[in-house]
Amino acid sequence: MTDFQKGKPFKQNSKNTFHESMGFLKYLDNEEPRPVFYCEPQNRQSTVTLFGQSPNFRIPYSPKNDGKAASAVDFIPEEVGESKKIDLADAIFGFVRRKNENKEQGSDENKKEKQEKSRAGRIFFSDAQYKSEENGIWLTDDTITPQILATPKPTTFQHYLVQKSHEKKSLKHYASQPNQDTVIRGHKLYWHKGNVGIDRIKTKATEAEIKDKQSQYTEIKPIQSGVSFEFTIYFENLSDVELGALLWVLTLSVEDVEKVKLLGLDSKEKYRLSLGMGKPLGMGAVMIEKYELSLNERYRNEPKQRYTQLFDDNNWLSGDRPATYDEHKECIHKFEEYVTTHISEADFPQDYPDKQDYEKLKLKDVPRIKMLLAMLRWDIFPPVNRTRYMEIERDITTNDYICQPVKEDDKTVNEYKCRLILPTPFQVMDMSDNRRSSVQLW
Repeated sequence: MTDFQKGKPFKQNSKNTFHESMGFLKYLDNEEPRPVFYCEPQNRQSTVTLFGQSPNFRIPYSPKNDGKAASAVDFIPEEVGESKKIDLADAIFGFVRRKNENKEQGSDENKKEKQEKSRAGRIFFSDAQYKSEENGIWLTDDTITPQILATPKPTTFQHYLVQKSHEKKSLKHYASQPNQDTVIRGHKLYWHKGNVGIDRIKTKATEAEIKDKQSQYTEIKPIQSGVSFEFTIYFENLSDVELGALLWVLTLSVEDVEKVKLLGLDSKEKYRLSLGMGKPLGMGAVMIEKYELSLNERYRNEPKQRYTQLFDDNNWLSGDRPATYDEHKECIHKFEEYVTTHISEADFPQDYPDKQDYEKLKLKDVPRIKMLLAMLRWDIFPPVNRTRYMEIERDITTNDYICQPVKEDDKTVNEYKCRLILPTPFQVMDMSDNRRSSVQLW
């Protein structure tokens, strides 16, 4: 709390006519009371619903005047966020719909009588068991306090909504018309930062500062890089397309050149997936060193398949068999073909002639996937100053800051004040942007 919010200078300011009898919020017996500010009820209402501890407290915008504040969720296209369609992720991992999604729709014959409420997942992950390490398991012997890992700040709307202009006055915000003026920008993902050391992870705050903001800090004991784990993924009744989606992700970061070629990628390019906390600090980058695919086709009822015999020499007959290279290739091909035949023409590369030639298009060449791959690269990284967090009080003496200081004698600058638009992965990596509607997709 600032001194102003604690009420001390407020009572001493002769320009203010506020009096204690009009309302103070009593905090603790040994502290000064704090003033409470509020908006008078409108439309013959008698209940005060808008109040705060500052005269400039935030008032939520309710586009439908129903008391519900506008949020980033309102800008998710209906066919994505509230659609009855079941996408690949829902189909594979399962889902449970929220209560407001279970309301029965009208008696339109073209609609289902009742929306599906839930679906069980068909993929299961075992615990990852420690296998080996190169330089020990732990990065540090004791726990450390990392930099603050705060929750997303949707009020930074220039990052969360698609913008058509860089001008501050023309930015789209939560009072804009959803799906007409703008939509949600996309998925949130953090850049890899290479092999980060403890100095990049640990906070620079003093013990007193940590204690003062104890609820915002945490303690961790990070794992050293180079530690290997082994786990098993079980799946059942996946279609070739669904299995291809799983294989595409697993294959992306393997070192097996022949498998990487199945994605049409140059084996010289290295990619990593992300797992666990600390991703904004560069932690959690993982590589799938290798994997083996085993299939158990129970439906074929062929000799030596499950349910046709009980034993295999001195062991139980499991019916599992190693998948062939051609089976890998076929599943990944069907998955890529499924995606390229169902995406909008606006998602195709700008120089691509016609959607009818989708068979020639590789998934890696779809602009949206190209941006994903750019962020997952492990052999090259963008400069740190392009992917660091903005700061409310950025030291300007280092000359490494964005947005201009308000006054010449200022020592810090609020980098959020200029409301700069978040650059695309193409812009961060200095890559050519070949999207068909790039001017509308900042």
